Amino acid sequence: MASLYAQTTTLCDSMLVMKDTSIIIGDTVTLQGRGMFEYNWSPSFPNPKDSTQKVHPTQTTTYYLTGYYLDTNVVYNGNFDLGNTGFTSEYVYTTARINEEYYAVGTNCHRFHESLPDIYDHTSGNGNYMIVNGSPAKNKQVWSQIVPVHPNTNYVFITWVTSFCLPAADLQFSINEQQIGEIFHSPQVLGEWQQFYQIWNSGASTEAVITILNQNTVKQGNDFGLDDISFSAFVPCEDSVTVHVMFPIEARNDTVLACAGEMMTIYPTLNDSIDKHCSNIQLSVVTPLQSGDFSVHDDAITINFPPDINGMDSLV
Repeated sequence: MASLYAQTTTLCDSMLVMKDTSIIIGDTVTLQGRGMFEYNWSPSFPNPKDSTQKVHPTQTTTYYLTGYYLDTNVVYNGNFDLGNTGFTSEYVYTTARINEEYYAVGTNCHRFHESLPDIYDHTSGNGNYMIVNGSPAKNKQVWSQIVPVHPNTNYVFITWVTSFCLPAADLQFSINEQQIGEIFHSPQVLGEWQQFYQIWNSGASTEAVITILNQNTVKQGNDFGLDDISFSAFVPCEDSVTVHVMFPIEARNDTVLACAGEMMTIYPTLNDSIDKHCSNIQLSVVTPLQSGDFSVHDDAITINFPPDINGMDSLV
């Protein structure tokens, strides 16, 4: 069995495109996740599952992202590129015409039944997929495979389905003889591929018997395709990014803008003056600066604004 969570460190460490940053109050910053199958942002977003979020906080805020990626697919030959191998079926395999309860593996369903349109696989357009003529009998296994699983682990089962004709198939997906998700109605648009997706927890199980049944018993129509079947551990990643909100500070007379937590050099003019021996330098701000917060070099004062300072300052 493939090792569990082999990619966790690399993928989780690179999940956030941007790390901690600073903005001026009123600005907007874009937070972006990457490399995940699913996203969930907090503390509060209109669409928390979007990978990208735009925020404009009015105070320093930490945003949290939980991402989920899919580990190694344990289904063998889920894209059918290896042909009719790796799975079982109660339908009859053929390389010729597909009648009721028959299936084929190929690149185009029209090749196996003259009344079906030209429909190609889900991904490349020239790969194989499973081409099925639905049975009029219920509970006949279309596709089944036994795969190893780790206990007490969340897995995601995914497959893609298309319809060749109407009425469409009604597919039931089961693991260890328990149905997962609702009955899946194949697309009403012929040739359109739609995804079935369901999370399953392994509990105490060490293997999963995955089964696909067609519950539509209509003889006419009821033909469909399956492709890209996968079953992968659902691995969580957690990270956070802090957006520090900076408040502008204006040095009067010199009209210099700075930010709390930054360093700014002021060159006094007009009624400002500097004593190179620092005997008559006074700096007045909303929060009084200590002597170590500024220094005098030649004809300039360099001010180090602490993070908690905000409002106006004046040089006298």
